[in-house]
Amino acid sequence: MVINLPLSTRNQTSRYMQKILFNYYQHTMCPHRMGGCGFGSVYFSKLKQNTKVVEHCGPTNVRLRCHLPLAVPNKSSGSYLRVGEHCVSWEEGKPILFDDSFLHSAVYAGCNDSDGSTISSDQSSGDRIVLIVDFWHPSLSVADRTALGVLYPPGS
Repeated sequence: MVINLPLSTRNQTSRYMQKILFNYYQHTMCPHRMGGCGFGSVYFSKLKQNTKVVEHCGPTNVRLRCHLPLAVPNKSSGSYLRVGEHCVSWEEGKPILFDDSFLHSAVYAGCNDSDGSTISSDQSSGDRIVLIVDFWHPSLSVADRTALGVLYPPGS
């Protein structure tokens, strides 16, 4: 349902909804998610077929990164996340938790049709989609987390 409101009312409604959602989120969020610190992120990662994310590492070891695969085509082969010397394939709904301060990379070969040919890149069903969420490293105390939030606030 779409409601056409005057602009001033729309802005007030938008601010009001943001406040409600923020308050709800603050009370329901996982205490281990890196809210309140510039090193923490939550985002979607979409890779098209034949994509390689070059080897890189995170800026610090204060976090663990979780990949929650939301869409991984069944016919995907030759696709993996490499962390250090370990490789793991994505499976829908099966989270992968790793320390992203280690060198890591991703390879997504895409999916193949039943005849073995690669499905065209314009088919979104062939994309790999992962929700990425950062969590505090479990060895950090609440005081450590608070200090990091002060030193590196969100947006820094």
